[in-house]
Amino acid sequence: MLQISKLYTRIHRKINRILERHIPYNQTYKPTGHYNNISDYVAATGAACVEVYPPEESTLDIPEELLVGSKNYNSIPRTGVQHAAVVTAVNRGRLYTDATHFAAVISEDNKVIGDLSLHVGTTQPEENGIFRKSYFTTPLGLKGNAFHTLIGGSGENNYFHWMFDSLPRMHLLEKAGLLHKMDWFVVPKHNLPYQKDTLRLLGIPNTKIVEGHDVHHVQADTMYASTFVRNIEHIPMWACQYLRDKFLPIAQKIIQPPKRIYISRQDSDARNVTNEVQVIALLEKYGFKKVVLSDFTFAEQVSMFQSAEAIVGPHGAGLTNLVFCQKGTQVIELFAKEYLLTLYTDLATKVGLDYNYLISHTYPKATNLRQAMNKGIQVPLDKLEELVQGVLTRTPEVMEQSEQKLKVV
Repeated sequence: MLQISKLYTRIHRKINRILERHIPYNQTYKPTGHYNNISDYVAATGAACVEVYPPEESTLDIPEELLVGSKNYNSIPRTGVQHAAVVTAVNRGRLYTDATHFAAVISEDNKVIGDLSLHVGTTQPEENGIFRKSYFTTPLGLKGNAFHTLIGGSGENNYFHWMFDSLPRMHLLEKAGLLHKMDWFVVPKHNLPYQKDTLRLLGIPNTKIVEGHDVHHVQADTMYASTFVRNIEHIPMWACQYLRDKFLPIAQKIIQPPKRIYISRQDSDARNVTNEVQVIALLEKYGFKKVVLSDFTFAEQVSMFQSAEAIVGPHGAGLTNLVFCQKGTQVIELFAKEYLLTLYTDLATKVGLDYNYLISHTYPKATNLRQAMNKGIQVPLDKLEELVQGVLTRTPEVMEQSEQKLKVV
């Protein structure tokens, strides 16, 4: 049933995109131009704008092999400048998303605002997908102030993007002193357990939530919007600290939590470990316990990772929970050669973990991106055992103090 539902969703979206490009409707909502950036918009309109964090240089502390390998999927600079983190008020602002590729913030004079709008794969506002649309639904009108955390796609059902691309923008709003002024929060979705749990724990009531990926087009008396969290694909330190500060205190204690965990993706249809039975048998010799994260509540997952001293798992959204680990936790990430990403390498180094990885060179090779994203991982057992033995000899005694909390500086 799940596969059928996903297929239906993809077909429905594809048909909608085709129709929206070729059937003119409500053309007055189509933007007539763009502002290159927030500065241009503020200069032209006098809009209120709060800089929460200034620009800063950011450098990825990750192995060259992973950085080079990740270019097959997404070219990420080792060094770049994190743009200023800003919250801006847009009078009579509109928000439009196709729920897959773009989210556009549109000014009262009908222009897309750069820095506040996103199209996956480009940073140029004039390339935003909204300019290729012909069919526009009438916007849902929201009285009062609204704030949005949309990212175009992925935040709808991807745990990492929800945790690191959507939620930290609540921190920007809060630090700007505006959180209490919001009447509405436009979020990607609100149907998955972790989405409901995290928003509830942040004190966002259901009565103020609008699901942007269902509504698509929204207009508020004042639309508040922030810059994007990972504007050069680097995870900012402040986002890690925000998630830790907000959620570590509510970690739901698990009776005898496993200190060494293996994250299974048996509940997923992508990037499964194809020889998982053998992998688990090997890891059990070293005290690891298999866990399927979807079997646990969000609070239980926070607690589990907070208590862990060693973690092994294939590349996947479950590793987002590394943000809740204590300093020095040992991590081994498992990759297929064709799909190397640096997300969790970056995250692990930002919160002070001992990060390691193992690449599987298995056949047949993936010949395109979709195959690479979904390819199973045949873990070389001898190399895994050698790596595990080396990692466990470095496990610091401080990990026994499961209540200690890392303060990221």
